[in-house]
Amino acid sequence: MLNETWASLISNGVTNETQLVLEFSYLCPNKASAIQLNDALENYESLIRSEGFINRSWFVEGYSHPTTVTKDILAQWLDFMVTKGWEFQCTFDGFGASFS
Repeated sequence: MLNETWASLISNGVTNETQLVLEFSYLCPNKASAIQLNDALENYESLIRSEGFINRSWFVEGYSHPTTVTKDILAQWLDFMVTKGWEFQCTFDGFGASFS
């Protein structure tokens, strides 16, 4: 999947010098896990939200500060984010990128 994502970024004009904001989201099993993950992501702007009336779902969403990204850096970031989520029983639910 990383190859396809990187190819898509390149096809949209991203270079190794392009400043990107990386957006992310996690699905968490409960409020406590969401709070712990949110606190652990101290280098990112993140927030906790929930939705649902009967069965409440908890999410942590956020974004990075503008940064340049190479394919290798993106691979390392994804590995870090997935691992950090598992540390608190949260599932990395996806990411996006936007020009800063």
